[in-house]
Amino acid sequence: MPKSPRRLFCGASDFRLRRVLRALTLGISLLPAGVAQADPVVTLKEQDAGVSAVVAANPSPWPELITVHARFQNMQPSRPVPFTVELPPGATTLLCTFAPVERKRPSRTTYRWSSQIGSLQAPDDRGGGGDKRGLVDGRAAVYTLPYPEGVTHEVTQAHCGAVSHTGRLRYAVDWSMPEGSPVCAARAGRVVRAVAGFDRGGRAREMQEFSNLLMIQHADGTLGEYLHLQKNGVLVKVGDEVKAGDLVARSGNTGCSTGPHLHFHVRQPLDGSIWRSVPVRFQTTAGQTEVLTKGVRYTATRGAESLRQAEESRPPKGSPVPPERS
Repeated sequence: MPKSPRRLFCGASDFRLRRVLRALTLGISLLPAGVAQADPVVTLKEQDAGVSAVVAANPSPWPELITVHARFQNMQPSRPVPFTVELPPGATTLLCTFAPVERKRPSRTTYRWSSQIGSLQAPDDRGGGGDKRGLVDGRAAVYTLPYPEGVTHEVTQAHCGAVSHTGRLRYAVDWSMPEGSPVCAARAGRVVRAVAGFDRGGRAREMQEFSNLLMIQHADGTLGEYLHLQKNGVLVKVGDEVKAGDLVARSGNTGCSTGPHLHFHVRQPLDGSIWRSVPVRFQTTAGQTEVLTKGVRYTATRGAESLRQAEESRPPKGSPVPPERS
């Protein structure tokens, strides 16, 4: 399992940083090395009367969760810290201000922030269902098996599997699949992350960074992740809208993997860095839905369109690799 796609940065404000803050005000780029232009950016800007403002910009086309932590001396924040906000696509927002308590005393603010793709909107308002804490219950939505109609695969590890489905991966599912098997979207949504350039795989934990993957955001803000995909095996691009059953990838054996298979889980972001997997139930036969069981072979039972796509859409060798968002 690759590390969570998130960003973590730090900053500070005191009298020695005024030149840096002036540069920010003039629009001079001072972003940390390796930050993609599409990633959100949080900056601390100096205003009148010694007030410092925390401002966030989200140039990406999807909502981002941003969590800000701060330590301060002789400063009063305008809201309790730490805090988490959802920043809409394309938005630039004032998140918080820090004002001096006593003018004649030295003051200082240091901060750090993290972010990840996600939403804090109430699950009940977006069709996903939720509990009293606003956490998504994935069983409120029904997922289709992530392969074409008429195809059968065995579940080799289900929810709470002892091998690796523990902790935040508690509600993942693994299917045994030969490399290159067609992978279909289990639920409609938008593609928000695609990694397809790796060709390495193995049992060692260090291999977890080399998993090709696809991430699709659903209407309730949850994200479906498909892991261990074949090199050049992602058949969609970031920003694409997909329907349940659409052909989206080819299975593989990349990353930390004991053999060719597809790993799938649905994650719910909780703040700018923390997420959990949620229970998922699948449509297994006409009119029947269930949480899958290890050792059982399941046959997909939706329309024939996904099977036709699988037969006709095998990508040619040397297909371009969608960009990785780190």
